[in-house]
Amino acid sequence: MISSTALVLALAATLQTAPSGILVFCSNEDGDFDLFLSDAEGRDARRVANLPGDETWPRWSPDGSQILFCWEKDGASNLAVMSVFGGEPRLLTNDGATAEGAWAPDGERVVYRSSRDGNDVLYVQDLVDDSVTRLTHGEASDWGPDWSPDGEWIVYSTASEQLEAIAMVSADGGEPVILTEMSGEESTPRWSPDGSQIAFSAHPDGPSCELFVMGPRGEDPRRLTFDSQVDRHASSFSPTWAPDGQSLSYTLMNGSALDVYRLDLKGAFEREENVRAPIAQSPSVESRSDWIEALPGEERIVFATKSFNSKAEIASIPAGGGEVIRLTTTRANNRRPKISPDGRWIAFESDRSGNADLFLMRANGTCVEALTEHPGVDLGPTWSPQGDRLAFSSTRGGSADLWVLDLSDREFQQITKHGDAEWRPDWSPDGRTLAFQSDRDGNEEVYLLNLDSREERRLTEAEGRDGWPTWSPDGTKLLFFSERDGISALYVWDRATGKQERVSSLDSSSFFASWSPTGEQILFSRVIDSHSDWPLWMAKPDGSSARLFFSSGARDFQADWGGLSSW
Repeated sequence: MISSTALVLALAATLQTAPSGILVFCSNEDGDFDLFLSDAEGRDARRVANLPGDETWPRWSPDGSQILFCWEKDGASNLAVMSVFGGEPRLLTNDGATAEGAWAPDGERVVYRSSRDGNDVLYVQDLVDDSVTRLTHGEASDWGPDWSPDGEWIVYSTASEQLEAIAMVSADGGEPVILTEMSGEESTPRWSPDGSQIAFSAHPDGPSCELFVMGPRGEDPRRLTFDSQVDRHASSFSPTWAPDGQSLSYTLMNGSALDVYRLDLKGAFEREENVRAPIAQSPSVESRSDWIEALPGEERIVFATKSFNSKAEIASIPAGGGEVIRLTTTRANNRRPKISPDGRWIAFESDRSGNADLFLMRANGTCVEALTEHPGVDLGPTWSPQGDRLAFSSTRGGSADLWVLDLSDREFQQITKHGDAEWRPDWSPDGRTLAFQSDRDGNEEVYLLNLDSREERRLTEAEGRDGWPTWSPDGTKLLFFSERDGISALYVWDRATGKQERVSSLDSSSFFASWSPTGEQILFSRVIDSHSDWPLWMAKPDGSSARLFFSSGARDFQADWGGLSSW
């Protein structure tokens, strides 16, 4: 993971945006250009793509679920799109001559530059049927397209021996309209979020570049930056709008240095000076970026699986089914993934360091951080409802007891101390109770611990093991497995009535259960024919409507179901 400071150095985007803003950008700090995401302050950066070659010119899809980018490897440049959660990219072009692109507002088409027919011209590709339409036809080089928010126009840079300007063409094709008539080159046009303005770069005073804005038809061009008046070697270029349209960020090149600045647009046109805020300074690094507002998380399921190798790895799959994305690649045992309440993080246990410890990673498997590094065994993390603490089982005190880790100050607190094995805690939605499994009475049973009074209560008293308790989202029920009937079956304890009832009459072992975020379904592992195959099944909480959800042909288990953040 590269440092947040170094990542900010590579940005070319505004930091004055809504707290929920998400930035996608490319950085070559590690060698090749890769794609990264960060929050509105440039913090918590994580890699979203680390493919062979260079990934540049990233652009968010309108719904925030995908990233369009230019992928260059082995001397060939093509346009690709990938999920924000990672996985294999989808190539949109395969001509080896395609560069930067932009989404249509409906997310069903993209416009891009390609030299497949000789010179650089623009093409529109339909992502539904993959049909391609050539948009511009002149002898000039056309590049850097951007789609208007209403979907009707595409603005772009055009350059020939006679003219270097900003032009606009209907998204359906037709005769281009020249928007600028300034001396020198005008480039990198970008529509404002409301479509009322276009920001672009130009050379008003010679070789140095400055930023301008103009109306949607080229009217009333106004200069925003005056960096070359401060230093004649300075150039300002690559404007990027904040999602609220109230500020622009841009890259300031001064000699060999590449600095990132933010320009507040309030009152910017009433003054002839550059009132700007420096964000960072760095060595010369080319970068491209794009902003989007944070969107609700996608319902996904994370689970441990042995489908990749003999060890347990963690993977992710959409709750509605789809592509499985591998999140860990350590060839160690990575298990018990739990999604944080805000969907941004996954806590899990792993023996990758030679000992069982707790780890934290982003929703797509990046920014992995060790939370514990103790000779004792740390297992089974579970989040508090506020997402500020983790409860887990640890032998650091001698026996396997319950502990709580405060994530703000990294302080540990021991919760139980009985000298017996107590593990697999689950935090109630109201934050007041931990359900857990213990053999303190000679048999594995389910217990409840009131975190305020520290009063403990034994919940199950049956022959055979009872364990792996998990609270329903509303906290009224507790789901657990029991071997009281000779096989591992699922049971539900009703908090109001105190009754424990078997949720199904499935004729095979069912275990490792979890609830859907709405509480309308349960997800569990089920053994049918072979102890080597543990497919994931779904059912209603009463066990009805059971169906196979996913099977890798290996062991798929310890699933957790939640809304993972789009970044």
